[in-house]
Amino acid sequence: MRIFTLILGLILLTTFDKSVAQLYDTANVKLQIINPTLVLEHGGWDSAKDVIDLATYSRGYIWKSGTYSAKDINETVCISLNPASIRKQYKDTVIIFTSKKVFGIAKPEDLPPKLLTAHADELIHGKLVLWNAESPAWYLGKITPIIDNRKDQQDYEFYQSLSKFTVRNGLPFLNGRPVRLNTVRYKSTFSDKEKMIRDILALKSSNTNTAIVNRLDTSWLTLCDSLGFYTIMEHSLLPTATASGSFNEYVDIFSDDHNSGGYVPNIKFGSLIFFYVNSDDRSKVKKLNQDIPFFARYPNTFYGANDLPGVLTLKYETYLGDSTVNSNNNRKVLSNLQKIYRHIESELKAPEKGILTVTNNFSFRNIEGTIFRWKALNGHHLVEGSGTVPNLPAGESIAISLNFPKDTFSKSSTYSFEISFSPKNDTDFHGMKYITSPYYREYTAPDR
Repeated sequence: MRIFTLILGLILLTTFDKSVAQLYDTANVKLQIINPTLVLEHGGWDSAKDVIDLATYSRGYIWKSGTYSAKDINETVCISLNPASIRKQYKDTVIIFTSKKVFGIAKPEDLPPKLLTAHADELIHGKLVLWNAESPAWYLGKITPIIDNRKDQQDYEFYQSLSKFTVRNGLPFLNGRPVRLNTVRYKSTFSDKEKMIRDILALKSSNTNTAIVNRLDTSWLTLCDSLGFYTIMEHSLLPTATASGSFNEYVDIFSDDHNSGGYVPNIKFGSLIFFYVNSDDRSKVKKLNQDIPFFARYPNTFYGANDLPGVLTLKYETYLGDSTVNSNNNRKVLSNLQKIYRHIESELKAPEKGILTVTNNFSFRNIEGTIFRWKALNGHHLVEGSGTVPNLPAGESIAISLNFPKDTFSKSSTYSFEISFSPKNDTDFHGMKYITSPYYREYTAPDR
């Protein structure tokens, strides 16, 4: 806790020093709330969860101005679920609660007042929806501070999305469920928001759902939260890093000064699932995870190559974010990703009977109602049709009869078969027209 307090204090002091000239020009600003955050409980993630009933409301305070002693500081906090498509699925979309008494002190004779800080945590009860890339849910919060039973300053707004990443036996889990990470490296200066949106949508349409980046950017993470895209932050430790040196390194990770002008904790973004430490030294990774709960209240944030061998030891395609989508490199990467990753897999198991096996490779989404269109072609003879996928939960398979005409595979010949899948409506999967690229395969019909 001493480490956390020291770093928080240094950040707050820096903020105060930079803005002290402006503080006393705004008489109605008495108190600043620092990093209001909803924190998930550390335990109880052995089973899959879409909604949790309990979280911790964590925040800090800094007394900025005022000439009176405040004895009681309370807050009314309102958090609302977004986006609208997610709200339709849940009954309780707004949570309102009043915080308990926290603290309050400022000496009237202090002009300007002394810089005083405090930190407070308390449990809140309510149905909180967890974030995942297939069903991205986030919260917008508004805090109304009440000082000595009166509201004398502006409301404070904050953003939050909630997810819980864990590892079991070297396999990734999100919110208690096995999760597929279809990964690409993304290199960018993160300077163009519209370009980042186009990149995320292009990568999603190529069946990718995860980007490995080498720097943090709140604009990128906010877009990943809203569009549904996982982010892994890759970080290399210095070869000579000591316990102190390692600490300085990961403090830099959590400070996003280039983008926000202040301290931005990673815990606010559900899309940032973990940090990848590019090192095989388990002792260094362990040291980081021992210190990190004091700083971000987030256990096991760092993972090394040995912790997720099936995820972090692979070589990935590199998409260049500062190039156009149609550049030679990016066009090739997108084409390769479509071949490597498939959200839905299908195979014509018995061509002569028209039996199609469909596998749902999503981690969270039931693909019931997904539309499929198929073609079977032999020379100029074409047979085609369409249908919808029945109830098919994530990770499961099902056999579907395509009702081929009797003579489709009546002779010993080679036929091509092509199938594509698309959402049941344009709003599914955030505007993606197709979930999968067309699947093509040649079959030789059996003799009859």
